[in-house]
This record gives sequence, C-alpha cells and structure tokens, in this order.
Amino acid sequence: MVAAELPTKSDVPRLDAATVAETLTASERAVLTCVVAGLADKEIARQRGVSMHTVRNQVRAIMGKTGMNKRVQLVALFNSTSLIAS
Repeated sequence: MVAAELPTKSDVPRLDAATVAETLTASERAVLTCVVAGLADKEIARQRGVSMHTVRNQVRAIMGKTGMNKRVQLVALFNSTSLIAS
C-alpha cells in the first residue's frame, strides 16, 4: 500500500491580497475593512446602515471569493494592507 503524498507548503498556492481585493465589490471591501478591524456582524450592520443578513451574505461572498472559511484567515491576509480601504 502506497501512502498518498500530502501537498507541501510550497505546493499550496499563496493568495495575493491585491488580486483578491480586485475581485471584491465596494461594499464587500467596506465589510472586509470592518472584519479586519475586529468588528462583529452586528456592529458592521449598524455602522453601515444595513441588515445583519446583508452583512452575513457579504461576508459569505468574501469567503467564497477568497476560498477561506474563517474570519481569522481574512484578517491574516489583509491585516497589513491598505488595499481594502479603496
């Protein structure tokens, strides 16, 4: 029996924050800015004047476009960039 080879760290494509930011709508970038700042969905909704349902849908869309499934991954990718504020 041959063991399946696991991908090495160098085999996994690395996301480029600039490329990802280009795929987001202006509203998604605004929500992402709030997520990176550590705001909860309720706070983001209140600040943006939209429903929590809208914020959740936008966060889900961002996750789908980035291929990430945790908010902390988004923060790690975008924390040191000003690309999302545009």
